Amino acid sequence: MKQLQGSDKYKDFILALMAGIIVGFGGIVLLSTENPYLGAFLFAGALFIILSLKYNLFTGMIGYFFYNEKISYSKRLFVVLIANLLGTFLVANLIKFTRIGPDLVLKAQERTAVKLSDSLGSMFVLSIFCNMFVTNATHQFKYNPYQVGKYLAIFISIMTFVLSSFEHSIADSFYFFLAGEFNKQTILVFLVVLFGNIIGGLVIPTVALLYDDNFRLKG
Repeated sequence: MKQLQGSDKYKDFILALMAGIIVGFGGIVLLSTENPYLGAFLFAGALFIILSLKYNLFTGMIGYFFYNEKISYSKRLFVVLIANLLGTFLVANLIKFTRIGPDLVLKAQERTAVKLSDSLGSMFVLSIFCNMFVTNATHQFKYNPYQVGKYLAIFISIMTFVLSSFEHSIADSFYFFLAGEFNKQTILVFLVVLFGNIIGGLVIPTVALLYDDNFRLKG
């Protein structure tokens, strides 16, 4: 029997699409859970799934930029970003057809209203802080020699950014899609958060590259 094998040509796109879908699931459970600590814990489970299955999440990959060939990695990141957004778009629109959809839409609208009424400077700072934690979770899961450390890094880092109301661009895209927010202000806010995530994702790896001979991020 011939083994089923996917084409490497579309691998990055498919794995990134799956990551976006999982982030969407994380967004659903976060909106559905009244207890903020439980919601943050379950949302962290989404990143655990993504890392365990080796899916491609833009915010987790951007920290490795300076450890790869710049042009080819930039193209790869672009594909991953588009596929991540497509994944959150699909989940946001499919969940609207379910019995829990209307309630989730209202909660997403409340959440996005806060984001859209915030200043761009505030969103930028919150997004920088967010991806410092995502990068830490990603690297620790890949390279921490202790199994307990791998899992603690994910759940502590992700719960911290969720409970601190830091801004994650891919998660935000899910909330915007679910809330039906499609306008210039939404795009501007998303781009500010995306840029902040890029900066935040580069902080820890770049400092390590400059000053720590024993710490190397291998993309």
